[in-house]
Order: sequence, then structure tokens, then C-alpha cells
Amino acid sequence: MYQFLIVDDEAIEREGVSFLIRKFSYPFRVFIQNNGKNALDFLRENPVDILCTDIKMPFMDGLGLCAEAKKLYPDICLLLLTAYSDFDYAKRAIQVRADEYLLKPVVPGEFQTVIQKLLDRLDSRREEEERRRSLISQFKNGDEDFLLHLGN
Repeated sequence: MYQFLIVDDEAIEREGVSFLIRKFSYPFRVFIQNNGKNALDFLRENPVDILCTDIKMPFMDGLGLCAEAKKLYPDICLLLLTAYSDFDYAKRAIQVRADEYLLKPVVPGEFQTVIQKLLDRLDSRREEEERRRSLISQFKNGDEDFLLHLGN
């Protein structure tokens, strides 16, 4: 199960993303915040795997939130949502190292494609981390197979 934070100042948008997550049975525990400032406070106490945020919001915009989230969690996946197809927003999304960028209204098929890419990335990271932990454990326990493997 992965942690997924939805941040948008519009309730209908938060509910729409949450609905799509339930509809497609994604393995996410969903958290919701209504602005960037509240979301940043939440993130300081609660790590998440995916941050899905609107760009234009009161108190703190989504781009600022993404920049702060990356400082807290360098491996966090960032999904930006916006009703604006402004090139400046896309450029700034690249600067904060956003993983994906979707225009509103969210099209379910596009959402599925983007979420599957992010899930694949998260699954690969998790598998790599499990392999790393296993190797460290084998090394610490002096596992003979591990030590023989190192000799080859």
C-alpha cells in the first residue's frame, strides 16, 4: 500500500481524483488537504509516496509545495494538476522535478496511464530496496551463499 496525498482548493477536484483511485482499485491510502500550506504541515509529519497537487491555490501554490516536498522527501513522486496550459507552469514544473503533469478536467484514461507509470516506478524502488536489505542481512549474517557469490 502506498501513501497518496491529494491537494486542491476545489472540493470537486479532490473528490474526482479520489473517485478515480477507488474506481481503478489502486493500492493507495489516500489523504486530502485543501491548500498547499496545510499540505506542507501534513507532509512534515506524514511521508507520502505520491503528491498530487493543483498548481494554483491560495496560501501556497502547488509548485512551491512540490519544491518543499522534494526537500523533505527527495524520492517523492510529484503529479501536478492544472486547468492552465500555460508554458510557464510547465517550465516551472520541470524546475521542481515534477514526474507528471495533467490538465484539468482529468481524463480517466490519461489518469490511468500516469498513475500506472508512477506505480511502476514505486514498485521498482520497493523491489530494489528489498534486494538491498536482503543483501545487507546476508552479509551481516555471514551467509555462505552470499560470500561465495561475492567471490565469483
